[in-house]
Amino acid sequence: MEKKLKSYQSKNLITGTWKAKLFYGCVIAIPVLQCTIFVFIVLLNSVFLSFKQYDYGTGEYIFKGNIFQNYKVFWSTISSSGSSLGIATKNSLILWFWTSLVGISLALFFSFYIVKKYKGSEFFKTMLFLPTIVSTIAMSLIYRRFVDRFLSDFLEQYFGVDIGTPFYDEVKMRFVMVVLYSCLMGFGTQVLMYTGVMSRIPESLSEYASLDGINAFQEFIHITLPLIYPTISTFLVAGIGAIFTAHGSMYDFYGPYAESTIQTVGYFLYNRTVGDGKLLAEYPLTAAYGVAFTLITVPTTLIARWVLDRLSPEVEY
Repeated sequence: MEKKLKSYQSKNLITGTWKAKLFYGCVIAIPVLQCTIFVFIVLLNSVFLSFKQYDYGTGEYIFKGNIFQNYKVFWSTISSSGSSLGIATKNSLILWFWTSLVGISLALFFSFYIVKKYKGSEFFKTMLFLPTIVSTIAMSLIYRRFVDRFLSDFLEQYFGVDIGTPFYDEVKMRFVMVVLYSCLMGFGTQVLMYTGVMSRIPESLSEYASLDGINAFQEFIHITLPLIYPTISTFLVAGIGAIFTAHGSMYDFYGPYAESTIQTVGYFLYNRTVGDGKLLAEYPLTAAYGVAFTLITVPTTLIARWVLDRLSPEVEY
């Protein structure tokens, strides 16, 4: 028995046979290769490109003049209130606030309602998750027609609220409806995750709490939220990391032709890179925009992670 045990222990992935080491190498090769190509190489190329200028004579990107010129343009552009980049930055922050903070709060309430199996919980569970398994293009078309043809008439007829037809005429309401759509579409994944975590909380905790006379809202605040805090903080940190990459389904509604007043940074950069707004001569400046926003996002995300870890309640089950 001891001989078999020693033979098994000698074949671990670190000091074992060459077959075990080969298997281990093949397993880690794919993620390492993926990270090298799509993270390090792309990131380094973007960093170098951000210091270059386009040479109209040769059609190449070269280092010339002030290598920080693109970053100076970025700073002057984003600090200008009427610039497209400044408007896109503000819109990205607004979108993040509603989809992350408000959206997560509502998703938590819905998840708690579903886990407690209150009346209609199965209906809510199906309806909230259904949009995530339907084509995004189909959902955006349905939502666009619903807002412009039904919602606008319904609000005006029964509540006297005139929102016009946002996706066709009312420019001021377009971004509002896009943000609302992003919040609605974000419920599916969050509810799925939250319900899974909440369902792991022992029923005995709820029973003890009910014996002490607390109601459902108090249970949600004092028991459920502290116990699922790691999942909540993960969504919050992920939302902060995606502030300047989320486009808010803008491309699904407008393609490359969204007005500058409703664009987000993610949509703005995407359109300048591969959309109809791309210009080869502007690639170095666009790269500088991307690097600059990365330099803003990375420390912000790390600080948010540190703060949320410090606020983590000392509870377990």
